[in-house]
Amino acid sequence: MSVNHLFCFRPAVRALACIVCLQSTQAMGAPLADVLRHVMDTHPDIVSARALLDAAGERIRQSRSEYLPTAGLAYERGSTTEEMSGASIDRDTSRLDATLRWNLFRGFADKGAVSSATARKAASASDLNGVREDLSLKVLEVYLDVQRTRALVDVSAAQIESLERLAQRVSTRAELGRISRVTVHQANTRLVQARNRHIQLRAALSGSELRFREVTGMAPDALELPVLDGQIADEPVEALYQRAVSDNPRIRAAREIARSRAADIDVARGGLMPTVDLELRKRLFADVEPDSSIDLDTSVRLVVNYDFPLGGASLSRKSEAFSLKSAAEQRVAALEREVRANVAAASRQLVEDRNIWPNLEENVVAAREVVKAYHLQFDAGRRTLLDLLTAYADLYQAEAAVLENRFRRLVAAARIHYQLGSLSAALLEKAGS
Repeated sequence: MSVNHLFCFRPAVRALACIVCLQSTQAMGAPLADVLRHVMDTHPDIVSARALLDAAGERIRQSRSEYLPTAGLAYERGSTTEEMSGASIDRDTSRLDATLRWNLFRGFADKGAVSSATARKAASASDLNGVREDLSLKVLEVYLDVQRTRALVDVSAAQIESLERLAQRVSTRAELGRISRVTVHQANTRLVQARNRHIQLRAALSGSELRFREVTGMAPDALELPVLDGQIADEPVEALYQRAVSDNPRIRAAREIARSRAADIDVARGGLMPTVDLELRKRLFADVEPDSSIDLDTSVRLVVNYDFPLGGASLSRKSEAFSLKSAAEQRVAALEREVRANVAAASRQLVEDRNIWPNLEENVVAAREVVKAYHLQFDAGRRTLLDLLTAYADLYQAEAAVLENRFRRLVAAARIHYQLGSLSAALLEKAGS
C-alpha cells in the first residue's frame, strides 16, 4: 500500500484509539462516583426526602406522647344564680386550678397511631433510598449520554477527515483527466452528508452537555467510563425477581404504607369505643362571693365518656380506613408487576447486546479491511468510487454500532441494579468508595 493510502487511514486509527480509550480510566477526570456524591449532597429531591423523613419521626413522637398524662392550668371566672331554700343567691367566682389528666383507655387507638406513624417513617426512609436510586440512574444516563455522543462525534469527525482527503484525491485525478467529473460530485455529495450528520451530532452533544449541567450542577469535563457488573444478567430471572420484590425501595415504601393503613383501622376502631380518663385537680386560687361550702380544694375523678356521632362519622372513618388499606395493598401488587417486567426487559436487553458484541467488533475489523481493499481496487480501476464511498459508510455504521452497543449494555446493567435498589451502592463501590 502507498504512503497516501496509509495517510488516509490515520483518522480511522484515531477513531479506533478513541473507542479503546473509553474502556480505560484517565489519570485526571470527573469519576461518576464524585459526580454522584455531589448530586446526593445538593439535589433538592434529597433535601425534600430527608425533611419528610424527619417529619415522620416527629409524628412518632407525637403519637407516643398520647401515652403520657397532660398537665395544665384552668382559670374560670363567672357569675351564677343559685336557688337555696327558696332564696336566690348571686355568686361571683374566680378560680385557678392545676390539672393532671391521664387517658387510661381509648380503644387501643394510641397503639394504632404509634404503629401507623412508625410504618410511615419506614416508608419515608425507603422513599429516601428510592430518591437516591432515581438520581443515580438519572446521573448515570446523562453521564453516559455525554460520553456516547462525544465518541460518535469523534468517529464522525474521523470519517469526514478521510472523506475530505478522498475527495481531494478524486478531484486531482479528475483534473488530470483520469476519471470522470461525475466522481467528484459523488465524493462531494457523500462529504456533505457526512458533515450534515456531524453537525447534528454536535447539536445533540450540546444538548447532552446542557442536560448534564442541569442534572448534576457540574461541568462535563474529562469524564471517565464507569464500570458496572454486566454478569448480573446471568442470574436466573426468578432470582432477580425475588431480589427486586424484596429490595426495591418503591415496593418497600408501598408495603410500609400498607402497614400504616392497616394500623389506621385500629385508630378508626378506637373512635367507636368509650374513653376512660383519670383527672386530678388542685385548687391554686379561689375567690367566691358569697363563700360556698361546696367549693372543693382537691378532686380526683375517673371520667368515662362515650360519643357516637349520629351522622355516622365514626363508622365512616372505619370504612374509609379499610378502603385505603385495600388501595395500598393493590399499589404494592401493581409495583411488583411493574418491577418484574422492567427486570425482565433490562436483563434480556443486556444478554442480547452482550451476545452480539463480538460480532459487532468483528464487523468493524472487516469493514476496515473492505475500505483498504476498495482503496487499492479503486486505484487499479477495478472498483468505482461509489463502491468505496459505500464501504466508508459501512465502516462508520459499524463503528457507531460498537459504541451504541457498549453504552446500551452499561445502561441495561444500571437499570437492573436500579430495579434491585442497588445502583447507588454499585456505582460507589466500583469507584473504590
